Amino acid sequence: WEYGSLSAVFGDDELAMIPIYIGAGDEANQGLCTGTENYWCVNKDASEEDIAATLAFMNWCVTEGAEAMANDMGFVIPFDTAVESPNLFVKQDVAYTAAGKNLGEAALVGSQNDSLLAKEDKNASEEGKDATGEADAAESGTYFSTARLNRQQARDNALSLLQEAAKDEKADQNAIDEANAAIQTMADYTMTEAQIENLVTAKGYADCVAFLGENSISVVVSAVETGLTDTDAARIGEIVMEQTGLKADQIKIIEAE
Repeated sequence: WEYGSLSAVFGDDELAMIPIYIGAGDEANQGLCTGTENYWCVNKDASEEDIAATLAFMNWCVTEGAEAMANDMGFVIPFDTAVESPNLFVKQDVAYTAAGKNLGEAALVGSQNDSLLAKEDKNASEEGKDATGEADAAESGTYFSTARLNRQQARDNALSLLQEAAKDEKADQNAIDEANAAIQTMADYTMTEAQIENLVTAKGYADCVAFLGENSISVVVSAVETGLTDTDAARIGEIVMEQTGLKADQIKIIEAE
């Protein structure tokens, strides 16, 4: 949302979105930390008039208002009717995410030892934690579904831009070749991630999502009752190394708690 005011003073060649330094290990390969809203909601207890007005506004956002959302407000919305946003920061976020360098809702932290295992703590406090563990299981399941959806949407957006570049009649051959190569790389990433996820779940882990980049990969695995151990990390890391050719120091394994 800052792009609107910043772009009035600076040109796009003077602006960039970069990760905030937090002192985590291998930080250059971790990327942007983001947390975006997942739902649009309507208060069922509001008046019928307010409910109708809210629904009408939501409909406007994804129909005739889609262009204003992108061009005037600089937003991006995850619907088929969305208009590509000219917002530089949105474009750079898409590029980071397509490269697997977007942490999404999983807070990847550097391990304090040589283990591949890094733990994610979604709850800073234990207050209100469901003793049965059902709430945690539901949250974990939602995380994996959301993570896959966000990853696919980011890839789709990046793919659309690359396809346009590849078909640009004014582009030189080098630019076209680079766009086609990037498209193939993206397809390879998608296949490799799916293979890793299938192999990890075949080892008995409930769920898994992988984010592959050029020189690194992050693998988020659902929590187990006793917690992931270094043995688990080694088992998962072996799968990742076989499928990607990456070295151990290029791999992060995170337990989604």
